[in-house]
Amino acid sequence: MTLDTNYWADFYSGQHTLEPSAFSKFVLDFFWDQNQLNILDVGCGNGRDSYALAKKHNVTGIDTSSYLPKATNLADEWRTGRCNFETADLTTYDKADFDLIYSRFSFHALDDKQQLTFLKSIRKPGTYLAIECRSDVGIDELRVHNKRHFRNFVNHQRLDNQLSKLGFIGLYAMEATGFAPYQTEDPVCIRTIVQKI
Repeated sequence: MTLDTNYWADFYSGQHTLEPSAFSKFVLDFFWDQNQLNILDVGCGNGRDSYALAKKHNVTGIDTSSYLPKATNLADEWRTGRCNFETADLTTYDKADFDLIYSRFSFHALDDKQQLTFLKSIRKPGTYLAIECRSDVGIDELRVHNKRHFRNFVNHQRLDNQLSKLGFIGLYAMEATGFAPYQTEDPVCIRTIVQKI
């Protein structure tokens, strides 16, 4: 499976909310007592969470989508001067300069091999990783969206085991509905925050 960059370019060229996700608000609260962090928002889409996180922290948003350069055209009220964007491969991008790797709904867009490559690319001790993704508890839900976007639902226990083997310690973990309701959908999602040791 490869990421369909044309699918995402088409997706984000439509009308989509600039309202930050509930996960970005959760992560901001979780790290509220931290000094200004350097955050990498992987799979940043239209930049809505990047801009929200940049209200307190320095953020680089990366995405494979050709739409990405247009993300800087967002409304002025979302600009903070602490946010920039790059077109890049989120699995292999150099993450050494970042304190927190933020991934909302990008992890389940990767196949198993890409997921492992992504996790292994986080090498610096002390680096935080915050993931929100669809759980395989929702395996009967729509796996292919719009005939072009494949969802690789994530097994929570398997993810925990991978993270542990790669030298991450758990700080928060939850699997539930109510994290990312959208129109008529309320999928089971995994939220996890870990730190590389």
